[in-house]
Amino acid sequence: MLKNYQRLRSLLLRAEKRKLLFFTVLLTLMSLVELITLLISFSILTILFGSSSVIPDKATLEVFAQIETKNLVLILLGVATLKLASITPIHIFEAQLKTQISTRLSTKLYEHYFNLPYIDFISSEKAALARNVQDVYLVVERSIFPVSAFISESLFLFGLIIILFATAPIYSLAGVVSIALVGLVLSKMNSTLSTSFGDTYNTFAKSCSINTQEGLNSNAEVRMMNSYDYFVEKFNRSCHSKLNALFAKQIFDNVSPHGLEFILIVGTSFIILLLESSGELVSNNLQILSIVLLGALRAIPSIGKLNASFQSMRFGAATFSDLTNDLSTREILPKSDFSEQELIVTNDINFRSISFGYPNSNNNLTLKDLTVSFKFGEITAVVGANGAGKTSLINLLAGLFEPLSGEIQLGDTKISTKNRGWKNQIGFVPQELSLINATIFENVVFGRSAISDLENKVDNALEAAGLRDFIHGLSHGKYHLIGENGNKLSGGERQKLGIARAILLRPPVVVFDEISNFLDNLSTNETIKILESFRGEHTVILVTHDKNIMEIADQIIDLDIYSSVHSKKAINNKTSTK
Repeated sequence: MLKNYQRLRSLLLRAEKRKLLFFTVLLTLMSLVELITLLISFSILTILFGSSSVIPDKATLEVFAQIETKNLVLILLGVATLKLASITPIHIFEAQLKTQISTRLSTKLYEHYFNLPYIDFISSEKAALARNVQDVYLVVERSIFPVSAFISESLFLFGLIIILFATAPIYSLAGVVSIALVGLVLSKMNSTLSTSFGDTYNTFAKSCSINTQEGLNSNAEVRMMNSYDYFVEKFNRSCHSKLNALFAKQIFDNVSPHGLEFILIVGTSFIILLLESSGELVSNNLQILSIVLLGALRAIPSIGKLNASFQSMRFGAATFSDLTNDLSTREILPKSDFSEQELIVTNDINFRSISFGYPNSNNNLTLKDLTVSFKFGEITAVVGANGAGKTSLINLLAGLFEPLSGEIQLGDTKISTKNRGWKNQIGFVPQELSLINATIFENVVFGRSAISDLENKVDNALEAAGLRDFIHGLSHGKYHLIGENGNKLSGGERQKLGIARAILLRPPVVVFDEISNFLDNLSTNETIKILESFRGEHTVILVTHDKNIMEIADQIIDLDIYSSVHSKKAINNKTSTK
């Protein structure tokens, strides 16, 4: 557990470490104030009992013995007021520090997932990644800040034990040993259970997130196939198991202090009865017992906090392990080896003996020894059956995948996943378009707000994509909100919006993946006109099954033929319409 804390602490910035140390010091000072409060309370009890034997004549306690009762009470009130006035600022500081650390680490983890190799990203459970980002706060709360509380409460208990031993060594020793033994047993039992509950919670929290996303994403199919009960029951099981583990842990956290309190009261009652039966229950012994009991009762909340801090770290260990592995192995993608200006975008794009296969595919290659060229200014259609490698080809072209062998070249320049400048030269319309819950304008811009003359470029892109009349018919025009994933748009409107986004900067290379899937005949004809307008100025690559779109291609690459014969017969100038 200490190693886990050190791993997470190593991710903190120097300023955050200083603030965390300052917070620990503040908690320690509050523990010192608490000890002073108890010391004054004991002194007042001594005066009230009128017995000097309750608190022995120790140098540490003589200071309070020389102060008048009235002044002692005023000091007690002052210290209590100081404690109360300090509590709120300390907790505000704690909340702000938690927010600062959690926000930064959440953002860092979010960036890490963006920077994963794309082939690893697409094989990941997106719901689990989203949950990991959201759970960073829990890891910070359960793995870093409990250590500060653990340190301050341990120092408080250590000081309290010294005071109690100075007051009544024998009774204090008996009480400390009893509570320590019982606390150790409870802690050991709680530790085992917390680890078990934490593993269960982490497992079912992931499952719950995945089940939630699966059900909501499959809403149409669920309604059509009447499989509502299946998805609800699946979600209910995982959610119930997750919360059951969480609440079971909370039960043990809440019951443990009460168990210690019960043991303390039973032990004190036993000592009183024993003294009474032996005839030794005199006023002085009763006074000493009262003070020891008061100190012990005050120690119970601290023991509870210690236990809760320790078990919180145990409970969050599984989640912690998942997140810190990602946080500590964050890979920053290297900058491009060449600047954007050095790319000669009028060159042809050449695939030289490209082979590619997905991980865990039993060495089955999706593309094998592929050699093709995409001519600048021409339209190339890529066709083939499902699984022929069409999507793999365009992902390789876009620099999202790295080939297992061979090279992709723009003229004499190699294209790879490290070439950020190359990605900026490509306009891409995927088959499954991702739209954000924002305006049409924001969906076209898609975070590229530093573009000059942005308004006019967005208007031109929307017009070129055939959305001018649609935009004019909206009350807010291009600032119309389209809903989550564009649910306020038709399929054709969503696809056209994707085209507008891709051509916003008039990129030299434009890639369309099954562009006609959601278009009717009229929209397809409009799209064909848009595609033909790119000829001569752009390299256009179309993945399509639509024969009408194939007709406008200057070159057709049939991956079915290529995969079977590995020859240039697969590359035809409007001769293959498979």
